[in-house]
Amino acid sequence: MTAKKNSYVSARAMIFAALRYQPGYGFEILKRCSGLTGGLLVPGQGNLYPELRSLEKEGLVRVRERAKVPERGGRARIIYELTIKGTRECKRLRGAVGALFDMKALSP
Repeated sequence: MTAKKNSYVSARAMIFAALRYQPGYGFEILKRCSGLTGGLLVPGQGNLYPELRSLEKEGLVRVRERAKVPERGGRARIIYELTIKGTRECKRLRGAVGALFDMKALSP
């Protein structure tokens, strides 16, 4: 995760914030995370995808595939969404997740 300021929010909290209201695929999640923080924090793919896999193993995120996409070389786009258990965890981490929204307001 690249921090443009001296701020730290876990990749997990950023993913929960990005998926809180709707499912998304990897690049969408990256864009939402950046948007939520006003560009202050930009998660790296090296942080995002391993964390998504961990969340899936823990039963916090569900993975579904969509139709194959020609611009992806015929590979299916993978959609991530919070499970009921993941939604509960998101609420438990409300402080860290909420901080992402506050960061945007603090940006110059």
